[in-house]
Amino acid sequence: MLSKEKYKELNKKIIIDEDLIPSYEEIIQCYNDMNDISKNTVKIQENDENLLNIAELYCMYFGIMSLSITSNKEDSNFKEKLLYSSIFSTIANSTISVIYLAQKGLDYQANVISRQLFEMCMLLLNISIDEEKQDILMKTEMIEENMKIWRKYFSPKELNNTIEKYEGKGLTGWRKRQYSSYSNYSHNEFLSFFCFSFACPKNDEDNLTSNLWGGYVSRVNTILENMINFLWYTSKAFMKIIVDKNTHISKEILGTDQKLWNFSGYIFLLLDKYYSEYLEKNLSY
Repeated sequence: MLSKEKYKELNKKIIIDEDLIPSYEEIIQCYNDMNDISKNTVKIQENDENLLNIAELYCMYFGIMSLSITSNKEDSNFKEKLLYSSIFSTIANSTISVIYLAQKGLDYQANVISRQLFEMCMLLLNISIDEEKQDILMKTEMIEENMKIWRKYFSPKELNNTIEKYEGKGLTGWRKRQYSSYSNYSHNEFLSFFCFSFACPKNDEDNLTSNLWGGYVSRVNTILENMINFLWYTSKAFMKIIVDKNTHISKEILGTDQKLWNFSGYIFLLLDKYYSEYLEKNLSY
């Protein structure tokens, strides 16, 4: 926190009426109030233990996948392994970020990260399906002259088209709805940031309460469930791709540490069963 010495030093450099300068004690009080609200959140919605477990297990799954692919320059496909390892690491870190933010009541910020996470998952599936896209991704930097290349191969429309051509149109509508929903947060759509600046009301009669500094946890389960939906889809789609003999990628190409690769495979099966049972139970009511 700002020290008293620094406070005095800075005030000497500020040209303002002295009557408008708050005391150091006032600043400290406001700082303490902010921290108190942020650290002692009011839980309107408690964590669903199963959802939290599943989300954390997905974080672990993608992290172990990253570690199982870690390679060195002696490998003939070093760059490819580095690419996939980095993507899995990013997915794992974004997942744990969403969990943390949702539990801290920072709902809008959690959804902003979820949008980035969704795009990273779609990117993973695209380069797994299309070797040309994989090679282009490794060579293309996000600089001005490459923006046209990026839009040509990695725009939301192109990401969806590649997956649609591979698996059919069955899930196209779902992917488009997911992307459209999360786009509201990345583009700072008014209703999204307006609504999420307040805690989720308990009912129609409940007053809107400011969620400044993440004072209220009211959407944690919705955020986690939405994220888990596409992590579950991504893990299953990727598993299908790497066992498909007609695709360019396979476990033989990617796997470096067989023990970790097998461990991640077990976590995948565990999660698939865990989430399927969760859905069956909750959709039956």
